[in-house]
This record gives sequence, structure tokens and C-alpha cells, in this order.
Amino acid sequence: MKKMLQIGGLTLGFVAGTIGQSFAQKAALFRSDIFDRDTGFVDVLEQELKQAGYEVIKLDADELCNPDKMQVKNFGLLVLPNSAELPIKSTTSIEQYLRQGGNILALNAPLWQRALVKLGTRW
Repeated sequence: MKKMLQIGGLTLGFVAGTIGQSFAQKAALFRSDIFDRDTGFVDVLEQELKQAGYEVIKLDADELCNPDKMQVKNFGLLVLPNSAELPIKSTTSIEQYLRQGGNILALNAPLWQRALVKLGTRW
């Protein structure tokens, strides 16, 4: 199923996952106020995903690094609003998700330009 997502003046077209499978209609949006300097953009992105027919699941940094959470059975599309700043521990879980056939929309790529490390409770 072809989906169109419009963000401001930019229109993105892509093919959604398999029709009839519930995960294909779910999008995981990495949303962290720690990393996202422009939360207004992330809010707009979330609304556009919903208007495109996706159920939006919000992921925090710990969930993005969790291989059990990062499963294609949980969502068909992973959206990274600022993929330049990601936790270094998310490399394994994102790679696993993509190897399972998951889709990714990575903005501000390439990924991990600024790899972040958690020390205690702080990134």
C-alpha cells in the first residue's frame, strides 16, 4: 500500500508493509526531549504520521536500545527525526530491526554522527 507523508513543503512517498498485518500500520517515533531541540517539528511529524493512517508508538532512548522492543512484530516503520544524534547502544537494536525487514525513515542522516552514551541516568 503506497503512503504519502507530507511534512511542511516536503512530500515523502513510500510503500507501507504488508496489508493485513497490524504491525504495518504502526510507526514507532523516537521522541526524546533530551535530544530533540525542535519539539515542534517532532509534533508535526507525529500528526502527519497519524493523518497517513499510522498508529504512533513513542519510543524513548532506552526503548530504542532495547532489542525486545525493537521488533518488526511491534511496528512496521521506525521514524528517527534526528538520526544524527542517537544512543550508541541503539546500533545493535536498529540493525536487528532492519534485518527483520523493518522500514526506517531517518531524517538528518547519516545516523550516529553524534553517538551518545548513557552515564547513570544522564545521556
